[in-house]
Order: sequence, then C-alpha cells, then structure tokens
Amino acid sequence: YVKKGLKMKMKRGEMVGSHRCFGYEVDKETRQLKIVEEEATAVRYIFNRYLEGAGGRVIANELNKKGIFTINNVEWSAPTVLGIIKNEKYKGDMLQGKTFTIDPISKRRLHNNGEEDKYYVIDHHEPIVSKEVYEAVQLEFEHRREKNYVRLKVQRNLLMEQIKL
Repeated sequence: YVKKGLKMKMKRGEMVGSHRCFGYEVDKETRQLKIVEEEATAVRYIFNRYLEGAGGRVIANELNKKGIFTINNVEWSAPTVLGIIKNEKYKGDMLQGKTFTIDPISKRRLHNNGEEDKYYVIDHHEPIVSKEVYEAVQLEFEHRREKNYVRLKVQRNLLMEQIKL
C-alpha cells in the first residue's frame, strides 16, 4: 500500500522523498523546491564553465579552490560536477522514480532501469538555469562523450596493431 501511495503522489507531481539537491531546499510547509541562492550561484558557474569548455575535473578543482563545498560539505569531484550537469532539476523539471527500494527493511535501493515506473514533471519548480543553457550543456556533454569514444577506439586499435607485430 505504501508503494502504491507513493506512485500516486508521483503521478500527481507531488515530491516524494526528502533528498536535498544542491541549489535547492524543500519548503517544509509547501513541500516545494525553493532556490538556495548561494548554492545556485555555484550551479550556474558549473553550467557556464562547462559551456566554456572546462571539464568536470577542472570545474571541481576551481570550486574547491574557491572554498565552495558540496551539499555534504566535502570537496567537489568530477563525477559530482557531472551529476549536477545531468540533473534535470536545474532546468525546473523533475524526474521521480530514478531509484527504487528492493528491501524496505535494509532500505537497499537500486537505480531504476525500467523495473518500476518513472514520472517526469515539466516546469515543476523555479529553474536555476534556463532550458536553453541546460540543453546546450547536454549537447556539449554528448559531443565530448562521442569524441572520447572515438579517441579511445583509435587508441585501442593502435594497441591491437602493436600487439600483432
């Protein structure tokens, strides 16, 4: 029954869970996401620097040098920066059901790869970055990923050629 109730809330666009997201906090009364401006400035910095050509590691190092820490009050890493870049919440949308609980006693969660329903809500809350900036960063991310894939494939082929010799 609990699972069904949570799914119904997700369908209605209500927030489920209490995961705090860097740049936002949950208003206790309205249960809506509201912007934390100091953190939002760092989020905008991440998106802008990525569009300027900086990678996750470079951006993480820059934030650490500025004394800006993550939501868990630890230093930034490349995967954390890329997690910000890939999160739809920053453009004002919300995807719920990204993970699911497989064991309510141990509270063990897994990433949802289609095993459970997901619910996407457009314009759920105030965005930190515009949809245009968000989409431009996604295109840049894919472009870099494809470029790196081709580079790695070429390196592998060269290595295979050397092994054959």
